[in-house]
Amino acid sequence: MRIFSGRFLPAFFCAVSAFSQIVVYHTTTSVEKGTTRQFTAYVPLSPDTVTWLVNGIQGGNATVGTVTQTGLFTAPTTIPAMNVIALQAKSTAFPNIVGTATVTITQPQPWIWSVSPNRPASGTPVDISLNGSAFVSSATVLVNGVPWTTTFVSATSLKARGTFPAAGPNAVTVSHPNPGGLISQPVSVTAVAAPPPAPVTVAPTTSTLTLGATQQFTSNSMVTWTA
Repeated sequence: MRIFSGRFLPAFFCAVSAFSQIVVYHTTTSVEKGTTRQFTAYVPLSPDTVTWLVNGIQGGNATVGTVTQTGLFTAPTTIPAMNVIALQAKSTAFPNIVGTATVTITQPQPWIWSVSPNRPASGTPVDISLNGSAFVSSATVLVNGVPWTTTFVSATSLKARGTFPAAGPNAVTVSHPNPGGLISQPVSVTAVAAPPPAPVTVAPTTSTLTLGATQQFTSNSMVTWTA
């Protein structure tokens, strides 16, 4: 027997408190919003039953996510501002013994399959289209880390408008916003130098007129006429 705060406690209780530890698997992980993840607990106690909690709430709730009493966690459909939560397994026999997993609630992981055109012109505003997966309505297309004006088309399609600063390779990514923000893998797009403008031509190049006569001239471009 041991004395604690003036009371005798069984030695086995002290041993349980000091040396037994519940371990939750996965100990540190992330779960995409609105999806599920099965967790398990190693419980070196007898009985080995536990109660599951999210942020100290038995069973959790719609804000932080819910968990069944078999450890099946469902992430909330809206990511909370504090998107790192504690998933806990508490011993039913020894309530002071709790195992904890740290779970980060994230946006979907975006992926880019292709970007078109694949050889856009540099130096002037261009429109590009991205095909991929898991895009969200608040996604942003970035070129070399610089955000472009982005239009959400669908979960597999985005459009963006911006300017490639110079000819050469450029890294195109898709970013999902915080909380729980994620970024796609980069896709390299090689911009090419814009062709020089076509020379302005006027026809006819020469003309002889009598006094009071007229001559129609034409050009291959939009021009301002002077004499």
